[in-house]
Amino acid sequence: MTESLFIACMAIVIGIAVLLIIWFTVSAVRRPKNVKGKVVSIDDTDYVLVPVGESSSKYVAQAAAARPVQEPASQVTASAVQPAAAETAATTVQEGEVVLRRNTAVPYPEAYAALSPDEKRYVDDILAYAQKFEGAKLVTNGHAACVYYGKKQLVRILLRRGKIVARMQVQNNTLAGYADENSLSLREKPVDVRVENAASVGYIKGILDINYATFKEEREIKEAKKKEERRLKRQQRRLSQNA
Repeated sequence: MTESLFIACMAIVIGIAVLLIIWFTVSAVRRPKNVKGKVVSIDDTDYVLVPVGESSSKYVAQAAAARPVQEPASQVTASAVQPAAAETAATTVQEGEVVLRRNTAVPYPEAYAALSPDEKRYVDDILAYAQKFEGAKLVTNGHAACVYYGKKQLVRILLRRGKIVARMQVQNNTLAGYADENSLSLREKPVDVRVENAASVGYIKGILDINYATFKEEREIKEAKKKEERRLKRQQRRLSQNA
């Protein structure tokens, strides 16, 4: 009986020791890595990881000198998202947390000026092609260059970290008509195409042809529906007057 009790006690002690080893191993693996100075992208915006209490200037400079490498966002515990200009703002954080500070975005005119001659030609070709459609209008601001057809966006040129992206809203008229009839607010996800060569410019032009035809068809359907509604109202007024 004593020997059996001893064996049972030893088994319990060994089991507890194994559990402790597993717990220490898992804790070591989950321990956050040193991510200071890294750059992560959240909702298409770049952020530099800066340790709490340190100045962000040197880390921003390091990120600008080398191409940033994205780290998984799950490895970072963010207590606040602050612009770099608000570096002196008071923030309550816990030990080991990292504050994300927004990288200063390069204005579109400056980003365009930094492109190579071929890249500028790609951008100009896309914008010129989009403007050839009747009713199209070019709008350029500090963030992007956009060509609109009424309130619809035919194409939006984004320049990020030296890369050219053409963003287009590809619409389904059947779905859009259903949403209008039922007063639903639906927003289809835009399509992003990386502009890297003349072939990609040709693909974008093909999508623009489809977009313009789709938007124009939707406008014609709405105008025809309004025209029919006006005709029915006139007919009802005449009937009421003759009654």
